[in-house]
Amino acid sequence: MFRFFLVSALTLCSLCSPAAMAQGNAAAKDVGQKPQQPAEKMTETEAWKKMIGIWRPTAGELAGKPMPAQMKSIRLSISAEKTYAVDFGGLLDKGTIAIDLSGEQMQMKLTGTEGPNVDKVIPAIFKFEKEFLVVCYDVANEKSPTEFKSPDGSSIVILYYERVKDESPAK
Repeated sequence: MFRFFLVSALTLCSLCSPAAMAQGNAAAKDVGQKPQQPAEKMTETEAWKKMIGIWRPTAGELAGKPMPAQMKSIRLSISAEKTYAVDFGGLLDKGTIAIDLSGEQMQMKLTGTEGPNVDKVIPAIFKFEKEFLVVCYDVANEKSPTEFKSPDGSSIVILYYERVKDESPAK
């Protein structure tokens, strides 16, 4: 799902000034800079209920750098059918989501079925923090991250998604 995201993000990073990127990352200071908390234990049904909807990133990091402001145009739709759709300026990526809540961190695997990540599996960890869905992806398709950090030069992306009001998720 996010191989195109990484390429697009790197392209956008080169177009953004450090000041613009810092401004786009302001929300992360509120939610992302706190000490790590253990994953909130919940049932799979509770996790899906919280995830279903339309989300937009408000802040994030890509390879240790703040998310460019242009990336706020991304829309992530998660449906009750355990599918996702990402729209990034008309570039669509769709697939399925599987979650695993048995470990220390809640994990998800996104498997592309349409678009630039068809047949690719993107491992991630996720958590709910205040009104945010925080997802930490390894866009190199290596393995699930173990913590919510995006080291400089890594293939780790962290996005702080905020629910978009008054929109229904894609089916």
